[in-house]
Amino acid sequence: MFPLIVDLKDKDVLVIGFGRVGKRKIKKLNEYGICPDVFSEGFEGGEDLFFNRVNKLNLKKYLLIIQASNDSKFNEKLKKSLDPKTLYVDCEKKDRSNAFFPASFLKSGISVSFSSFGKFPLLAKELKNSYEKSFSFSEEKLELLDILRKRTKNREDRYLLLEKGLEMESISSLRELIESLGEGDEA
Repeated sequence: MFPLIVDLKDKDVLVIGFGRVGKRKIKKLNEYGICPDVFSEGFEGGEDLFFNRVNKLNLKKYLLIIQASNDSKFNEKLKKSLDPKTLYVDCEKKDRSNAFFPASFLKSGISVSFSSFGKFPLLAKELKNSYEKSFSFSEEKLELLDILRKRTKNREDRYLLLEKGLEMESISSLRELIESLGEGDEA
């Protein structure tokens, strides 16, 4: 397994099942701007979720399929019918999966993820929760660091200045550092 961040916003994503697990997966996809197709026998609750209902499955069109059904026979049959190149998350039986949802959070434009590749999901969740509580970058500081990055053309200088900017606790000190560089090219 290789950790990878993939932009799925304009890709075909399917969630099968609309129970507790399916809704949790849809919510996580929504946090990242993804509106999946959902196939399920029932659609109770979930008014705060964004998704498209599908009545017939055309599995070949999906880049990612999330199996959130607890019907073992159906899940096994589905897995066997998939193209091996399809990314597949089986929430019932991890060894059928070739992709996993890491324990993750998105804060101030930064995505942080922890994964045990399905072996110890509670540990990954605990690490995520612990780190999320201590994550302390403000939106303003990240925006200023981005300006600093864009204004510094030389790669080595950029690294040193960003390192210095990250260590600064005061926003005003970071602003002064940026002003000392002049206008520069922010494109």
